[in-house]
Amino acid sequence: MMDKNGKCCGARKKRLCPVSLGFGLGIASGLAMLLLALANMQWGYGTQILALSATVDPGFAATGMGALIGLGWGFLKGFVFGFVVAVFYNLCARCCSRMCRKCCGACCSKCGNCPCTCGNNGMKK
Repeated sequence: MMDKNGKCCGARKKRLCPVSLGFGLGIASGLAMLLLALANMQWGYGTQILALSATVDPGFAATGMGALIGLGWGFLKGFVFGFVVAVFYNLCARCCSRMCRKCCGACCSKCGNCPCTCGNNGMKK
C-alpha cells in the first residue's frame, strides 16, 4: 500500500504458489488439447492447428490415444509454464518488497494503515 505521498506503507506482497499455478494451467492446457483432438475427430474442427501441434507434440493426433497423449503434453507444458511464471513473479515481488520497508516499520506509522497482524498499529517495538 502507498500513502498519499507515494511511499510504501509496508503492505506485504502477495506471492503465487508455483505448484498451484502450474497445476491450474496444466489442467487447462491439457483439457484444451484433449477437446481439440475430440472436436477434430467428431466434426473436423481445427485440422490445421492440430497438424501444427502434432509436429511439436509427438503422438498427438485426432484419435482416442492421440487425444490422451495431447492431454499429457498439454498438462506438462502448462505446468512448466505456470511454474516458471510464478517463480519469476515471486522473484520480482521479492525485489520490489525490498525497496519498501517491512510491515510495522516506520513507514506504516506515517500513513497509519498497517495491514499486518503484529498488533502494534505500525509502530516499532
